[in-house]
Amino acid sequence: MNKKHFIASRKDVFFPALLSFGIPFLIMLSTFIAYGIFPFGNEQSAVGDMWHQYVPFFAEFARKLKCGSGLGYSFNLGGGTDFYQLFVYYLSCPLNFAAIFLSPKYIMDYMAFLQVLKVGLAGLCAWIYFRKCLKTESFSAVVFSTLYALCGYCCAYNYNLMWMDNFLLFPLIILFLEKLVDEKKPLGYILTLGLSVYVDYYISIMICIFLVFYFFGLIYIKRQGKYILKHVFRFGISSLMAGIIAAIHLIPCVIAMRGSKFGTPTIPDGFKSYFSVLKALGRHCICVGCERGLNHFPNIFCGCIVFILVPYFILSEGISLRKKFVMLGLSLFLMLSFCVDALALLWHGMNYPDSLPARHSFIYCFLIITMCCDAFKHLKECSKKVFAISVCIGALGLILMEACSLHEGLESWNIWVTLLFVIFSSFLLWGFVRNKRKTLVTVLFIVLCVCECTLNLFVTGLDSTDRTEYTKEYDDRRVLVEKYGGENVRFEGLKKKTKNDGTYYGYPSASSFSSTMNSSFIDFYKCLGMRHSKVFYCVEGMTPVCSGLLNIKYLFGKEGEESNLYKYKDSSNEVFLYENPYNFGPVYCLPYETDIDVSSSLNPMAIQNDFVKSCGTDPVFDCVATQKDKVVNFEADEAGTFYAEFISQTPSKIYLERPGQNKDKEKIKDLKNRCVLCLGDMKSGDRVKIYDQDEDSAKIIKVNFYRLNMDALNEWAAQMKDFDSSDTFIKDGKVRTHVKLDESKRVVIPVAKDGGWRIKINGKTVEPEYFGDLFYAFDLKKGEYDIEMTFTNRGRLLGLVISVFGIIIVGIFTIVKNKKKLFSNLAELSQE
Repeated sequence: MNKKHFIASRKDVFFPALLSFGIPFLIMLSTFIAYGIFPFGNEQSAVGDMWHQYVPFFAEFARKLKCGSGLGYSFNLGGGTDFYQLFVYYLSCPLNFAAIFLSPKYIMDYMAFLQVLKVGLAGLCAWIYFRKCLKTESFSAVVFSTLYALCGYCCAYNYNLMWMDNFLLFPLIILFLEKLVDEKKPLGYILTLGLSVYVDYYISIMICIFLVFYFFGLIYIKRQGKYILKHVFRFGISSLMAGIIAAIHLIPCVIAMRGSKFGTPTIPDGFKSYFSVLKALGRHCICVGCERGLNHFPNIFCGCIVFILVPYFILSEGISLRKKFVMLGLSLFLMLSFCVDALALLWHGMNYPDSLPARHSFIYCFLIITMCCDAFKHLKECSKKVFAISVCIGALGLILMEACSLHEGLESWNIWVTLLFVIFSSFLLWGFVRNKRKTLVTVLFIVLCVCECTLNLFVTGLDSTDRTEYTKEYDDRRVLVEKYGGENVRFEGLKKKTKNDGTYYGYPSASSFSSTMNSSFIDFYKCLGMRHSKVFYCVEGMTPVCSGLLNIKYLFGKEGEESNLYKYKDSSNEVFLYENPYNFGPVYCLPYETDIDVSSSLNPMAIQNDFVKSCGTDPVFDCVATQKDKVVNFEADEAGTFYAEFISQTPSKIYLERPGQNKDKEKIKDLKNRCVLCLGDMKSGDRVKIYDQDEDSAKIIKVNFYRLNMDALNEWAAQMKDFDSSDTFIKDGKVRTHVKLDESKRVVIPVAKDGGWRIKINGKTVEPEYFGDLFYAFDLKKGEYDIEMTFTNRGRLLGLVISVFGIIIVGIFTIVKNKKKLFSNLAELSQE
């Protein structure tokens, strides 16, 4: 190859590649600028899970990297957790290691940059695939790569950074799977699929399911049936090796899932349709609102040209019937999986998603855009008649959607704007067919793609929140934590900023919102009436009994929130710190073999009263009223601290009107059967009103009201505090304490049970009991004991060994397979 030809060919690749990255990157960046995302304003893109999970987890990750404590264990999340499992699930993208250079206050800003960067990288990876499909049409491939990078999936879920990793890798995985089938070259497939599993095994489950279907589809398309056993063997071994080299992450995650609420697969009870296929197809229209709730609608916008090119894909004589059958069949199967609950369950790892539906919709978008790309490749063969029929089919489909009843998120203007873009696209495509002013047509085609993607992203693809509101308490809380904190005490907030405040602000906590969390915590919190779900638990609804058992010593709040239970301790600017006197330290003693039965059918207050009675004191909660109605009104007969215990048919969202706050109704959500709500201090004659937020709801609310018996509480607390736990060390997965007992007791260390803990008492390894099926407990006789607990991540070492073994095997195989080429290159070098 001469030098001029080499430079020209490089230009043919470089500029389209630059556009494929730059166009999505700049569109996303311009949207950030328009929304005033920092540093272009005072907004931030941290919403939903990014607000509650990703920023706090990233902050804890950065903190661990800087202090060198390792990724093994963290006491700053939900009473203690295996942080490596959380790292694998949420944080394993290599780009995240830049956190070591960042202040926690700017974590969210770096994550916003990653949002923009990953959208650009998705465009580049998709361009590499579509360029292979179009061959000489490198600039035309930019259109299809941009449509993929800014499809509905990206618009809806771009803030889910770990999902975006597999979103951008997916086109490369498909490219190398096709190379595996066509050229019998497995290395690229092994590395890209292994990286997919490494960065986010959850979305890679969906990719792996699709790869099986697509692999057999490729065999059928390429008429390779007589060699199917060889192909299946090669595909199976390559996929297995991809899993092996990612074992360092895969094995710990499998262990983590077994201990979570996702460890048991959900078995569908028959088939149920969420909506019709026609309604799902309406989601292809431009500017249809993103679905992130529980309505199950997929986010599948991938350009208005699909209404022209997909019909032409079906009509084109240049595309084989086998390919049409496979691509349309897979697309229909994916579409049905959006509509039918049992199929949706399959794609989501046999667990229904808790909001954020159709998490595999990027696969469908890629298939549709690939069909469009194939149709575009054969446009030169297109007759005027066939092209006109294709345009008419798309237009009539849109008109049919307009004639049918519209559903939430799809309105008439969405359809008419889509139709307008279809008309513009048809003129440009026909100009491309006629080969008139090809360069101009290609440029206009790219411009039209940029316009529709920008419009769709701007309208649907971004939510923002006040950055100052998120960060304003950071410095003040840190001041108070450094002054009063330590691993031996836990902090919580009277009002939570996020569901993972401990990891964001850097203090031990007793709340968590994570897909990898310990399910034993959920059962414990449910038993005691505190907030919980499949993916989170928090201390809202806790009583003094709960706070004592959880070792919560300090609570953040605002001025004037001192009560019968919490006393003012200190403040920093507008952040006030309150001390909980009913805190029993990092180690406490109970009567011998005392326990809480988390499987009890009793209501939470009865369970807590029974527990206190088993400690030898009177019950601390007196039931003063039970009411059952659509609207519940309660009046305090005397002053005290009151609680409401919701039972029976409880609406998940209620309004609460407290004394003096009738004009500002307090919204309470996430209520479940047997949840407890603290009504606070009330005077005699004070009233509260409780009713459903849905004014038309016919649900009956049943509530038991309790008054806190302060005398009984103080007696119980005095008994619990009659134990010195000052000689206790807790840090980074290590617990040491010295216990001196004058009689037989149950010693409880409020650290969550986990198979990674190894426990020694007086130098001998022991198997512990569990208090509430959650905390470590030891029934000990009179005497002195040194208790030592050490945590080791389960599966991490085994995964590392397997991964290294896999990398060595892949390396040896690659060298052996390419030895002829290697030797010839060495020979050429020696001759030179």
